[in-house]
Amino acid sequence: MKKLMLSVALLGTLTAPLLSNPENVAAKVKAEKNRVYGKLKNADAEKLSKTAYKDDYTTFGVTAKKKIINVVKLDFTDLPLDTELDKDTINEHITDWLETDAQITEDTAERDVYHSDKLNKNFIVKYTRNSDNQITMIKIMRGDVNGI
Repeated sequence: MKKLMLSVALLGTLTAPLLSNPENVAAKVKAEKNRVYGKLKNADAEKLSKTAYKDDYTTFGVTAKKKIINVVKLDFTDLPLDTELDKDTINEHITDWLETDAQITEDTAERDVYHSDKLNKNFIVKYTRNSDNQITMIKIMRGDVNGI
């Protein structure tokens, strides 16, 4: 019985620092598939190179070995989005590629920054506009790779 209690006490001593340190817990949380920071699992995407895939109007930049999504580019050149009229559509396109808990923390005309508490990671969203100030491309990127 003393050996069992000692084993349980020792196990608690060894695991307590891991559980009490949020960085250790967050490190074990994985991003959802087909989202920035997650693995690309899109069977319909055409392979352009070791690190690039394309599907309809979306281009993915991924890591070579594990296919972790670094960047997603959404091309609206053929049907530009109006910032005011298409606000909900723009938001839906963006949030499709973020973790479900991601919240906006910075909002400017050129870029937005979102943060996921679940992953403890940031996402950068940049916009390309045409001469009519309509959005022609949305680029969603990992913040850790892009200095945020």
